Amino acid sequence: DVVYIRADGSDSSACTRASPCATFTKAFQQLDTQKRIVHVLGGAFSVGNATVTLPSRTLYIDADDTVIRRETMGPVFTSAGANAIFSHVVFSYPQAQNQALAISSGQVELFACSIPTALAPTGGTLEVAFSTVDAAGTCMNAGTTLNIHDSALTRGFIVYDCNVTYERNRFDFATNGVVAPPAR
Repeated sequence: DVVYIRADGSDSSACTRASPCATFTKAFQQLDTQKRIVHVLGGAFSVGNATVTLPSRTLYIDADDTVIRRETMGPVFTSAGANAIFSHVVFSYPQAQNQALAISSGQVELFACSIPTALAPTGGTLEVAFSTVDAAGTCMNAGTTLNIHDSALTRGFIVYDCNVTYERNRFDFATNGVVAPPAR
């Protein structure tokens, strides 16, 4: 079963494809052991001014290359124990300083996503696969794992004291003046 969400949905609805929710908060309340997927309908979805906190459970956030953005400074999503997979999401931002995700624990995977905003995991595991990363990132805390594979990167990561793996990526740093880090 799938829970549906759309920018013009209603949180008094049943969160079905025909009658989608309006917020991630309402969609997350509908999840259970049978319902683990939140599908974002439409071309654009704003989370407003607040960060969306991922619940500490296994969940999938799927979209049709939907742009998900936050209107004010700060990360779009935070994770402190979630096991989440994002698929076909475009993280967008009104200010260049915004982050797509803030991860302090748990495991988050970005699959076939477009990430023009910063990634800065401070714990847990972040895996980026078959995605486009067009933003600088930092990884500076012990115990953090960053795995990037089969993706296109146009900016580099500043890495201190993290476990980092790059596999089968395309580095296109020529236009940004950044030297590609060696693959490990």
